[in-house]
Amino acid sequence: MKNIRNESSGVLVRKEFIINFLIVLGSLILIAIICELFLRLFGNHYDVKIYEGYPQGALCKPDRILGWIGNPKTSGVLSFAAEDTEDMHVVMNSEGFWDINPQIIKPSDAKRILFLGDSFTIGFGVSEKDRFSIQ
Repeated sequence: MKNIRNESSGVLVRKEFIINFLIVLGSLILIAIICELFLRLFGNHYDVKIYEGYPQGALCKPDRILGWIGNPKTSGVLSFAAEDTEDMHVVMNSEGFWDINPQIIKPSDAKRILFLGDSFTIGFGVSEKDRFSIQ
């Protein structure tokens, strides 16, 4: 392709730049698609046996998206090696959440708050009465 210059400023016409940019962008997208397909076909998939040694393994199961998800209607006691951490009695509800069974139909005067987070949000390592997500 022949470079065409603007007579007044000597700047290359942007047409060549745009074509080169689109070629590079298309190449990067193609590489990303190929990498995604390769990882989906040959990548490491979660294996339940890997998590058997974790203390929450009996109460939770590995989840490909969330990391861990609760086993519905299970309960147990989690013990920790740290001396300043209390043993925790955990009861999972019918939905697999560490909470009481929610009332599906909400009374008109009730307000609901959703807590999203990690082990700090759920209160991992503290007693149930000390969790901030408990009413």
